[in-house]
Amino acid sequence: MNYMLKDENAIYYECGYSCDNALYLSLGSEAYFITDSRYTIDARANVQGAQVVINRDLYAQAAEILNKSKVNKVYFDPKEWTVSGFERISAQAKVLFKQDVDLSHKKRIIKSDEELKILAKAAKLGAKAFKSLAKEFRKMVLAKMNIL
Repeated sequence: MNYMLKDENAIYYECGYSCDNALYLSLGSEAYFITDSRYTIDARANVQGAQVVINRDLYAQAAEILNKSKVNKVYFDPKEWTVSGFERISAQAKVLFKQDVDLSHKKRIIKSDEELKILAKAAKLGAKAFKSLAKEFRKMVLAKMNIL
């Protein structure tokens, strides 16, 4: 599926990096992380699985990439886009845009086996940390009450 993202969390999920001024395009086997020059060094060092493209006009750059691609349909989540931002890209790109509400959320909600293992480990560590914290609070309360 060809899609474009604007939400920072969704972009981070896709390529392991995001910033406050970025667009992400996934077009078949190609992916593009488009941002401005403030993030050049950091993005090139941290973006995984996508080509980093630097341009201060993200929308024009995305439209250019879309027009050069062979795709004819691109999905997007209308919740992620401002009206003006979407109008800028859709006016320049010669592709059909299809709304898919919660597109990135639906992709992220299904966990891989590896993600499930990480979540289980995090839950165990959290429970252990909570028990340790509760034990320390108990000591503090008892000490304040002069019971210890």
